[in-house]
Amino acid sequence: MAQATDVDAPIAGRIDPVGTLDSLAASGIPERHKHRVPPVSQHLGHLDQVKGLNGLG
Repeated sequence: MAQATDVDAPIAGRIDPVGTLDSLAASGIPERHKHRVPPVSQHLGHLDQVKGLNGLG
């Protein structure tokens, strides 16, 4: 029986654009402050929620 795969998992050999953005955005932040800065992926998730709110109206 086939197992369902995680659709958000990166495919081997391909670039994960959101993961890359997260890494690049965090690269200039000192390690002791990284926990205070939300990743780009979190911001994108929030934008997706706002988009869903537009559909309610």
